[in-house]
Amino acid sequence: MWPFRKRDERAIFRYFDGVKERAIDPIFALRALDAHQKFHFDEHAKQLLAGDFETTKIAVDAIREIFGVQPWSENSLGLTEGETLALLWKFVAYNDDIKKNISPPLTSPPPTGQNRSEPSTARPAMASGSISSAQNGG
Repeated sequence: MWPFRKRDERAIFRYFDGVKERAIDPIFALRALDAHQKFHFDEHAKQLLAGDFETTKIAVDAIREIFGVQPWSENSLGLTEGETLALLWKFVAYNDDIKKNISPPLTSPPPTGQNRSEPSTARPAMASGSISSAQNGG
């Protein structure tokens, strides 16, 4: 599998869904989280940490949808709500680790052609540092 020689070299997020190990492209998952209709990490993280029930339901539903996780019950395998929230925090920690270990390119990327005096209209993905600072309570 060029250019990666070992499984660990690929930036693929792996997790257990209550039945089997699964994998997801972390960029896809970040985009899906960023575009989710109800769950907005930057707005909901502190409420999650505080144990807000409505926010917990919104987050659990979003994570189940994005990661393809089924709810646990006595009749079916899956993840409990607590395990589903733990999956979110594991994903947050995974992305923080990736950010810390990425080497910047040796040369600057070519210009995008956007006029520097015009502000960007692109909506940024989760703000840099906002995930880890929210998880750490601040």
